[in-house]
Amino acid sequence: MKVILKKDVQSLGNMGDVKEISDGYARNFLIPGGYAEVATKSLIVKSEEEKIKRNKKAEEDLKTAEEIVNKIEGTSITLKNKADEKGKLYAAVKAEEISEELVSKGFNLEKGKVIIKEPIKELGEYEIIIDFAHGLEAKVNLTVIGE
Repeated sequence: MKVILKKDVQSLGNMGDVKEISDGYARNFLIPGGYAEVATKSLIVKSEEEKIKRNKKAEEDLKTAEEIVNKIEGTSITLKNKADEKGKLYAAVKAEEISEELVSKGFNLEKGKVIIKEPIKELGEYEIIIDFAHGLEAKVNLTVIGE
């Protein structure tokens, strides 16, 4: 039986793929679970059109992400935090603080994109990674100074 996948199915295919599978697998699992529908000629044509649209959108998103990465790569930011005489911070630097500082510099970032490998608990310089879609990353230089 030919089916069109409505969702990604591990070890079978991705959404929009047309697959030839056994009747039992389709009728007992895929179709009742909402993972697939029976493939008709009109649905196959519609699926191919949607796949082309998704690919174009993915290419546009990749270009946008690459532009942002190129702009933000190597940017330096400075945060002021309270610290003791030895340079230990009273509170660790949070990813939200870094994100807010980058937004204030004009970069449009979504929450959760800032990756801090180890907690920042001392004054000094650090390299921060900003994670973008499509596996792209940008490195930002962070300097933490005392108030």
